[in-house]
Amino acid sequence: DPKLLGPSTPKLFQNRPNPFTSETIIGFELPKTQNTLIQIMDVNGRIVKQYQGTYAKGYSEIRVEGLTGKGMYYYQLKTPEVLLTKKMIFID
Repeated sequence: DPKLLGPSTPKLFQNRPNPFTSETIIGFELPKTQNTLIQIMDVNGRIVKQYQGTYAKGYSEIRVEGLTGKGMYYYQLKTPEVLLTKKMIFID
């Protein structure tokens, strides 16, 4: 349960839908407004997309589309305090 982590910890949620075909949504929650980097990487660790910006306290989400090549990808949420990683599957 993400609530057990406490309100002061950023959270990264599983993308939806997963697996996905053309686009997917990645949700995350921040304890305060802060600069945040979200990176999508292929299985070799190569960054294929990234989203950087100052996101508001609370829940936010990004829409990921335009990936090329089906298979497993990793996505990471980076803030000054944490680095969180999850997996997602892109299918045709």
